[in-house]
This record gives sequence, C-alpha cells and structure tokens, in this order.
Amino acid sequence: MIDRTTYTTTYIYLLLILSTNFPGTHAYFSLMAREIRPNWFKSFNYFFTSVELNEREPDVCYQTVGRSVWGDIEWVAFYNKLDETPISSVGLYNNRRCGNTNTHRRRRPQQMPMAVLVFDPHNLHGIHLVNLKALGIHWNRGAFVSLNLTEEVKQQTRNGSTGVFSQIPGSPAHGVYVWEGDPAIPKNLGRNVVYLPNAVQHLAEPTDLLQRIYVGSDQFGYVYMRDLIERALVGPERAAQIPDTVTP
Repeated sequence: MIDRTTYTTTYIYLLLILSTNFPGTHAYFSLMAREIRPNWFKSFNYFFTSVELNEREPDVCYQTVGRSVWGDIEWVAFYNKLDETPISSVGLYNNRRCGNTNTHRRRRPQQMPMAVLVFDPHNLHGIHLVNLKALGIHWNRGAFVSLNLTEEVKQQTRNGSTGVFSQIPGSPAHGVYVWEGDPAIPKNLGRNVVYLPNAVQHLAEPTDLLQRIYVGSDQFGYVYMRDLIERALVGPERAAQIPDTVTP
C-alpha cells in the first residue's frame, strides 16, 4: 500500500514534468491566503488547495481572492522572475478598484492605499513575503496594484494624480508603509503614515527550480512557492521537523 507521503511526492514530480519548457512573459505573480484555511502540511491539501498562478501585469489593479467569511488575508507574497523586469512595490487597497472611483481597469488613484509594500531594491527578483497578521494589518476585501516608485514620489504623476510618497521625506525604504485612518479620505487631506522597516521578507530558494519552469503553466509553481512560504511562516525550527514532499 502506497503511503500518503509517497503518493504526494509522485504527484509533485508529475507536475514538475508538465511545468517545464514553457515560454515566459513579462509579468509578476501573486499569492495570498486567509486566516481560515486547511493545514498546508497535511499531504492531501496539496490537491485540494492548489491553484494555477495567474500572471499579473504591472500597473493593473487586481481584486483580492477568497471569501471574506474565511477571515482576513493573513499573508501576501509576490514573485519576480529572474529574467524579467521586476516590480519594486505594491499598493494594497480596501477599495476594490485600487482607490479609483471609475470602472476603468488601469488605475487612476483617487484615494490613498491602506498599505504599500516596498521590496528590497538590492534583491528585487524572487519571492517577497509580508505577514500581515504578524504586523497587525487587517485586510479582508480590496485590491492591489504594482507601483512605480519613481512616479510615486512626484507631486504630479504621469496620470495626473499626486504620488503616494510625495508628502513623505526621503526616498521610499525597504519595508511596509501603513496609512492610518479612513481609507476613503482623499490623499490631499493627509493621513498618518506608519513605517515598518524590513517587514517585507525575501525568501531564499534552495534550488533554481523556479528559473527552470514556467511558473504559471499549472499547479506546480503554486505548490512549490506556497510550501516555501508556509515554511517561512512557521519558522526554521518547526519547518525542519516537517518532511519536505515538494522539493524534487
């Protein structure tokens, strides 16, 4: 009789074979999970909770996933491929249109974001993880969009709006910026900003696997990245005690 670990490992290897040699495109990828979810490390949850990763275009607004009744979004992660131009920052909005008041897909922000995640400028490629729950950030329903930091420090951006960081002295630093108060307040009225340094964690990949596959081709890219993320969340000591049935 085949045990669950052997069966899961066989399934993962099959996904790896099917994931190779697909052409890449100019995109980044996003992952997120809510507080109420199955234990990822129970073998068969790989089958039930895995999804294909969708490519995300820079400067396009995307809505959050998952049902609100499953609790707040506990963590978010973004992946920049090594051979593509990386994004450097992401804005999180409680508004489902990234602060926009019209229905146009491209963003023209009218409201401040709830939070802005700024990646390490010296290490933009790879997986960037933010543990929202650990930071005390409650985000249940909304949207996110990549931000151009060069534009967001200007008094007037290319689309005519005021840059998110235009009122903050200095250049945006690696970490998380949280705008306190009502997100519906227009940005020109001002709101308190809290800076959380180094709150965006860059995850080391133990292999070059993500560079050898097309991440969005099927479920394997999600399974592999999700496993790295869940291990980072439980910490190295506990992660070392959990069998690795994912990494080939």
